[in-house]
Amino acid sequence: MGGAVHLESGYCLAVCPGGEDVLGPYLDDRKTFMDTVLRLLQDKKETLYVLPGSHAQEYAQRRFPHKPVKEVTGGWQPPAKRSASG
Repeated sequence: MGGAVHLESGYCLAVCPGGEDVLGPYLDDRKTFMDTVLRLLQDKKETLYVLPGSHAQEYAQRRFPHKPVKEVTGGWQPPAKRSASG
C-alpha cells in the first residue's frame, strides 16, 4: 500500500508539474500524459475534504460533481465575532 501512496503523491505533484519521478513522461508528451494520467485522476470517484463554506468547497462541488464532498475542520475554527460594543 505504501507504494500506491507514493505513486499517487508523485502524480499529484506531476500534474503541477513538479513530481520528479514522473516529470519525464510529462515533458516527453504532455497531451498523452494529460489524457492518460490527469484525466484518470480527475474522473476518479473519491471523497474531497473541504472546509465548510470555503471557496474550495464551492469549486469542488461545481468542478467535480461526481466526487462526494465531506466537510472537515482540521482543527480550524472560524474567528470569534466581535461585539459592536467591544
